Amino acid sequence: TLQVLRLEQNDIVATVPSDICKLMTAGALREFSTDCDGEVICSCCTSCGSGGGDGGSSGTSSIPGGFDANAMSTQQRKDAIMDALGNISTPSAIKRESSPQNRAMNWIVDDDEKKLSPFAPNLAQRYITAVFYYSLHGELWPYLPWLDGTKNECDFFGLACDAKGNIVEISLVSSKLSGTIPEEIKHLRKLEVLDLTGNSIEGPIPDLSELKNLEALLLHDNSIIGVVPSSICALRQHSLIDFKADCDTDKPEVTCSCCNNCGYIGTKGASSATGAGQTFEEETVREQAIVKVLRQHFSNREPIEEAQHFVVHTDPIQLDANDPKLIQRYVMAVIYFTMGGERWSIDKPWVEGMSDAEDECSFDGVACDGAGNVVGLALDMMNLSGTLPSEISALKSIKAIDMSKNQISGKIPDELGELEHLELLILHGNDIEGVVPESICEKRDAAELVVLWVDCSPKNPKVTCSCCTH
Repeated sequence: TLQVLRLEQNDIVATVPSDICKLMTAGALREFSTDCDGEVICSCCTSCGSGGGDGGSSGTSSIPGGFDANAMSTQQRKDAIMDALGNISTPSAIKRESSPQNRAMNWIVDDDEKKLSPFAPNLAQRYITAVFYYSLHGELWPYLPWLDGTKNECDFFGLACDAKGNIVEISLVSSKLSGTIPEEIKHLRKLEVLDLTGNSIEGPIPDLSELKNLEALLLHDNSIIGVVPSSICALRQHSLIDFKADCDTDKPEVTCSCCNNCGYIGTKGASSATGAGQTFEEETVREQAIVKVLRQHFSNREPIEEAQHFVVHTDPIQLDANDPKLIQRYVMAVIYFTMGGERWSIDKPWVEGMSDAEDECSFDGVACDGAGNVVGLALDMMNLSGTLPSEISALKSIKAIDMSKNQISGKIPDELGELEHLELLILHGNDIEGVVPESICEKRDAAELVVLWVDCSPKNPKVTCSCCTH
């Protein structure tokens, strides 16, 4: 009588027994899914999972044997999804009007543009993400829209996934989270890092004992109260290396017998820095939040030390981690420090010795649009040196870069091909070598990049270029 057998996203390595395939042939078993995209050899599976975890890629299931998930009515699909999520949330929680679980279910069924099937391998993960959003008042977060139905949940801000599509990190530091941490999060079994530092989260810490891969649990500088569950302390004997909560005051908000680091209870949920008026602990939390954002934006590369120090400590503007101009400000500092800014032939240094809160749009050689986005860098004959930093690719609105007639060395970063609006790239008169990246030539082929000028003269070529205009 077995009709559904789901074994995908585990660590099974084997050949499917012929007796199971016979059940498929007989028509009894209508759905059979395993990790047959490499780990399991299967000649009769209806779908192949992505292996190893709880999430996986998004999509819908097509089930043979007369069952079509896409032909279901809305109510049938909702009922089937509720059944599939029965081990994640209680039916009463899902049915309770306006509960986070109810709102998450309604989003999955009605508003999520992915329109997942009840059999989608990432259904549970996507639902848990939505519960997390509604439980912690995501509509107040500075990332809008965060719960984006057009994206895979792995692409939501602050989330990171492994190669198989399982969420392994949730990092939403100083992000105006409030409410309580939902118990459903314990079902993200591949989760390694949960960092919710510096918010306004209330209530107790839920049972997270099923998170056997959890290595870092950072919950300090919140309004969490109560006793840390013994089940979490048990994780300290296994995977959990870093556990931080507000247990270090005369009247600790959290009683913890196993925390390796008790956090400072400061300005909870602070969304902006206060510069010289901050305590050391507050400044530390702010720096950690900024570093997290920079790492996430630049594919986990470590920030350039001098540029990080500028945006965190010496910049008079003192942007916080949530400011949309943080990345642009940081990139301008990276350009300055990595290309010998202290020796540039400009009237006023970009960042060093800055005493006034000066917007980067007023820097020498910088042009911005009406929204304050950098659209042009005219830095020709200004004694630039060093190499072109790949971080320039984060200036998404830039149209023109002229750094000709300087002392720039090294190669042209492949990442410059990611600049969708780039129309002019002038780099001749430097010591740049190598081959112009194919990603940049593709922009020439698409007629997006109008001018591309490097030192590729046949008489004395420093750069090999198949697509340059000069």
